[in-house]
Amino acid sequence: MRTNKVLFRVVPVFAFLLAAVSSAWAQGSGEVTSGSLSYDTGTYEGQLKDGQPDGYGVFVFKSGNRYEGQFQNGRKEGRGRFNWTTGNWYEGDWKDDRRTGRGLFVWANGDRYEGEWLDGKSSGQGVQIWANGDRYEGEWRDDLANGAGTKTTGDGRSYTGTWANGCLRDGEKWSTVGATRAQCGF
Repeated sequence: MRTNKVLFRVVPVFAFLLAAVSSAWAQGSGEVTSGSLSYDTGTYEGQLKDGQPDGYGVFVFKSGNRYEGQFQNGRKEGRGRFNWTTGNWYEGDWKDDRRTGRGLFVWANGDRYEGEWLDGKSSGQGVQIWANGDRYEGEWRDDLANGAGTKTTGDGRSYTGTWANGCLRDGEKWSTVGATRAQCGF
């Protein structure tokens, strides 16, 4: 009989300790919750994991810029849309707070780039269309035409070849994409 009395006293204490440990584990072990956070740079509202943005959320910067999309470990990661107060916007893939993967960037003036991104810059295959009707389709590296590509101007002139740092020269024909004439030596 003495054993039963001790057992009945230990079980409630064990249950209390288990509940306390479970609660502490949930706060720091990956449980997803929702909430708001304030930072020096702006405010976040959305899913949280381990006290930081993780999952779907919205970050509004003090400047008025706004990001809505996926976060992981407090950084933009996955699909999302960033709107600048200038009227520019980007929608697409993010990795480690940078545009990386596929996405569409639209400038307020109507210019647009759709294609691959790496570390925040157009890199890989992509198409840029300018508001004036010019178009470049081909390879990019570091925001410049690099590799095989074709630029077609609004008036129908076409420049096809291997671009280097935004420059193409084919005899007397030349063109630029993302670079100036001076930078290309034309």
